[in-house]
Formats: sequence, structure tokens, C-alpha cells
Amino acid sequence: MDYSLDDECGVHYLVDEEFERNRVSALRCLGNAKYAAVRTAFEHAFEELDATQPHTKDAVRSIFESLEILVKQMVD
Repeated sequence: MDYSLDDECGVHYLVDEEFERNRVSALRCLGNAKYAAVRTAFEHAFEELDATQPHTKDAVRSIFESLEILVKQMVD
């Protein structure tokens, strides 16, 4: 990820093509109903980043939550 400046010098996240391709690919892998909770937490992380005022701390927590859920499913 990178940053961009708007006309008023506000800083915004800039999502490049590769980042978006990887995000979409991960979402496709989570399409199975078995991974619904993982997908929900994963999507929530990006919603937090897309907010008018990004909530990066909550985004990181949601990404870790999605990974925790996935790992628990893998070892059970």
C-alpha cells in the first residue's frame, strides 16, 4: 500500500493494482461457506481502511481475527 494526497493535502491510502488483485484472490479462496467467519473478518478489515477516517488499529485486529479463525479451522 501507498499513500496519495488530495487537492487539500489530505493523506489517503492508495491501493495499487497488485494489492487489489491479492485482496480479490484471497476473497475468492474464502468463498466456501466453511470460511464465512474468516471472510467476514477479512472484509471488515478493509471496510475499516476504507472509512473516511481509516481505523487502522481495528483493521489490524480484524485481519488477525480472520487468521486466528482460519488457523483454528485448520487444526481442528
